[in-house]
Amino acid sequence: MKRRAAVIGLGHQAIEDHLPGLLASSRAELVAICDSNSDTLRQRQEQLQVLVGPAGSGLARQMTPARG
Repeated sequence: MKRRAAVIGLGHQAIEDHLPGLLASSRAELVAICDSNSDTLRQRQEQLQVLVGPAGSGLARQMTPARG
């Protein structure tokens, strides 16, 4: 079962370590990114084709599966 993951903050650490690791993993799926810089966010969203959310947008709630 794959775990769904989001990366909050698209600075050097995310670009060099977190994103490549998630994208290479067979056990994780990158589903969303978030950053306070709208230009960076837009550029990475186009590249990665994932959900985006500005800080404080409630993105984590959107990612949480409904429990029945």
